[in-house]
Amino acid sequence: KFGGSVLDRPEVVATIVRIVVARAAAVPTVVVVSALKSVTDRLYSAVAAAESGDPDRAAATLDAVGDLHCKFADASLLGDAAARYRELCRSHLERLAEICRAVAVLGAATARARDEIVGAGERLAAVLVAEALRDASLDAEPVDAAEVVVVEETETGVVDYARTRRAAAKRVGALVTEGRVPVVTGFVAATREGQPATLGRGGSDLTAAVLARVLEAESVVFFKDVDGIYSADPQLFADACVQPSLSYEEARELAALGARFLHPHALAPLLGRATRIEFRSAARPDVHGTLVVHDGAAASPEIRAVVASGDLCAVALVEDAAAAVKGFRGRAVSALSDSSRSALVVADAIGGGASLSVIVRAGHALGVKAALEGEFGAEISSGVVRPVRLEWGLVAASIVGDGVAGSPRLAAAAISALAERGAAVRAVSRSASGTSLRIVLDGCSVEEAISALHTLVSRGARVAGFDA
Repeated sequence: KFGGSVLDRPEVVATIVRIVVARAAAVPTVVVVSALKSVTDRLYSAVAAAESGDPDRAAATLDAVGDLHCKFADASLLGDAAARYRELCRSHLERLAEICRAVAVLGAATARARDEIVGAGERLAAVLVAEALRDASLDAEPVDAAEVVVVEETETGVVDYARTRRAAAKRVGALVTEGRVPVVTGFVAATREGQPATLGRGGSDLTAAVLARVLEAESVVFFKDVDGIYSADPQLFADACVQPSLSYEEARELAALGARFLHPHALAPLLGRATRIEFRSAARPDVHGTLVVHDGAAASPEIRAVVASGDLCAVALVEDAAAAVKGFRGRAVSALSDSSRSALVVADAIGGGASLSVIVRAGHALGVKAALEGEFGAEISSGVVRPVRLEWGLVAASIVGDGVAGSPRLAAAAISALAERGAAVRAVSRSASGTSLRIVLDGCSVEEAISALHTLVSRGARVAGFDA
């Protein structure tokens, strides 16, 4: 699978061709591609322009998308192939411009129209890569994942694996059996009724994992713009290192915590499977990156990576010590049933009055505050419950590694390392799997949190014979 961050300039297409040609010569190969870098964002912008009643701006955005693809084609394809591709782009984007004009009249895009427009980047990228592979004498064929990946509803992205398995065998598996190379669009899908759908932002990773599952692939390789999975975000911390191997749970936890290397749910389809999972650099494909192994847990807990995020807010609800509000916590949780989907940590305490603190992204804080005030309005007015308090500017730092959440030694070391940087702990929570411990902090930046915790990271491979 090749991500959009890889497809950032025309010469990268030739790199993809070299990688695929080499692999297809050795094993049956399926390729999944994302849209070119920034294209999906532009397509969402086109939808927004149409919804605001400005179809001309939407059309201009689509024209810019077309120009970018033609630039890639002119640099990557031979004469006839480039001409065919330019015509395909023109025709496809003209149809999308017509949809945008209809959206402008209606004032809002239907889910079907939106998914049709924003999925165009993957469709154009798949044709581009397939044409380039054909120029290299490889029998490649673009495949629209809407013919293969079936989801239960347009907006949920929940895959119907039974239908997807049958469709993949018929459309993708048949090509592989014939010795051909399918180039499948990431991100896009279709409902059971055949309506356009998507797997959500970053969903091309999920497409690759879904296909690996239903096709019973021996391995899936995610080619990225970095060398593998790092011990910390290399854009924030210069000393971050590539971890040569991680367990499945560690990699899945990192993705769920927001590490940028993978869609949060991309590894879920491969749970319990024998599929080999690798992360490699497209620029240096022969260099081992990170191998994710299903039985690679360390003998004793160790920290393998650090993730941190900022711009958080604590929304605190406190019961007066002299009063006892019946069902305090249950009512609070019920009130948050809609808004708490964005909660990172929910912490409560008893003693001197019950309290509940919900840690959320700053943009969700006012909504959570309003939900609590709506539930406890009478109690707040009477003074039985104190006014909802907001504490801005918090940071959440997580240590990740099999068993770390159950290790008092590592938890103490992490908190001590942060305290040395002047950080004050506001809340601590552990993942259900025990693979991560999240610490909410005040008085500390994201960079400072990563720097403090990274000194505790263990390095090195866990798999015998794996050459890092």
